[in-house]
Amino acid sequence: MTINRRQLALPALAIAPGLAVGLLGVIPAFAASADEDAVAKNVEAFRAAQVAADAKALEQATAFLKQAKDPSGFTAAAAASKLAIHATGDFSRADNSVPTIGEFHEAVQAASLLPKVPALIGRPLALGGNAYVFELTSRTAPSDDQWKQAKGAFIDQLIKQRQAQAWESFIQDLRARARK
Repeated sequence: MTINRRQLALPALAIAPGLAVGLLGVIPAFAASADEDAVAKNVEAFRAAQVAADAKALEQATAFLKQAKDPSGFTAAAAASKLAIHATGDFSRADNSVPTIGEFHEAVQAASLLPKVPALIGRPLALGGNAYVFELTSRTAPSDDQWKQAKGAFIDQLIKQRQAQAWESFIQDLRARARK
């Protein structure tokens, strides 16, 4: 384990905060080591590359979505773009998870709000550095038992959603009145 000068100085500052303020002018600033600078530069380069890759993935997904236009053109657009189509399988709105992808609240909510089937979610959705374009191919109503089990949670979620919408509307109204 390597302990650098910064790690040795921190406990003294943490123990005596009043004294540390007085000593800051006296103690010379510790310069970062060459290794720390190199790591910091590598991290920044990685972040910049990740941001660029995320933007490129969203750009490509948006172009694909424009090419597909509607569910009937989804397969043809995928073939033309040399993209593979993956079926996720059935998923429940209550789980907020998409099979083969994982926790993806935004996709589950967008799919549940589509008025008809088949349909495309109108924008690419990003998760974990990937951009996804979804086609909803089927919708299955829950069985009576499933509905009974999920009814309470669904109603609670709906109430919270409506409360959030009412609050946001109230705030917007206040802001509009304040501007006048």
